[in-house]
Amino acid sequence: MDKLDIQLFKIMYLLVHCDMDFSEEESELIEQFKNNLTDEELAQANEATQALQPIIDSGFSAIKIETVKIAEELAPFIQDSNIKESSLRIMESVVMADNLEHPNEKELMDDLKQAWA
Repeated sequence: MDKLDIQLFKIMYLLVHCDMDFSEEESELIEQFKNNLTDEELAQANEATQALQPIIDSGFSAIKIETVKIAEELAPFIQDSNIKESSLRIMESVVMADNLEHPNEKELMDDLKQAWA
């Protein structure tokens, strides 16, 4: 994966954990994504998830800080309207994977939209 892809994956992974309830549907979504990766990309994704685990374990505030940081770093690269809209649609589908929108998920989605405005 290129840098943009891995950073978007990190945001997606943080989003599925931000409600502190990693549902079966969210787990399946992540696994489906990983099943489409090459061995090299899978290694990158696994490295990213391991690096994010201490942040997730620290709770929503830490997840929010990291998500906003990544989103702001990506902002110059995601200004193309097609990339931005596609990325937001993917993130929204991730949020709704378990058919529930937790207030933490809504807050992070609002933060993403603001960072990428």
